[in-house]
Amino acid sequence: MAFPTLRADGPQAYSGHDAGCDWHIRLHPAEPTRLGLIVLERWLAEVSLTAADPAKRRAWWQQFTAHFQKGGG
Repeated sequence: MAFPTLRADGPQAYSGHDAGCDWHIRLHPAEPTRLGLIVLERWLAEVSLTAADPAKRRAWWQQFTAHFQKGGG
């Protein structure tokens, strides 16, 4: 798991505190993409970070994107 402090705050809303950052992620459904007979679900992700130190925000984002890409995006 990318972030061990994950809390579900409601439908499609998550938050936590890791790597020196408070973070909040909210997912919003987007128009699906069609590839012939295949329909791919799509989601928009709204991410907000709170940390006084820009280096901590960069470290959090690097960890997030590494796990996101590992999971297939």
